[in-house]
Amino acid sequence: MGITRLDAMMIQGNEVECAPEGPYDNNKYGGCIYLIKDGRRHTPIISVDYGYYDSAEDAIEKLKQTVKEIRKVDIFAEKE
Repeated sequence: MGITRLDAMMIQGNEVECAPEGPYDNNKYGGCIYLIKDGRRHTPIISVDYGYYDSAEDAIEKLKQTVKEIRKVDIFAEKE
């Protein structure tokens, strides 16, 4: 999954929520990482579409792991 630097900045600097979507007709789930504003879901930052995960719990866990990994990266580091 590739994301923009702006998406990474939004995840690093704001409260987010990971939520599953589905099940789809293949009995699998997608999910979103949402920006939280005023205590509510405001807008999706990253969306994983159509049936990539085996369960809703798997979707949430994998998206939370993605958030952790994004928050570890120095997005302002210059490429050499």
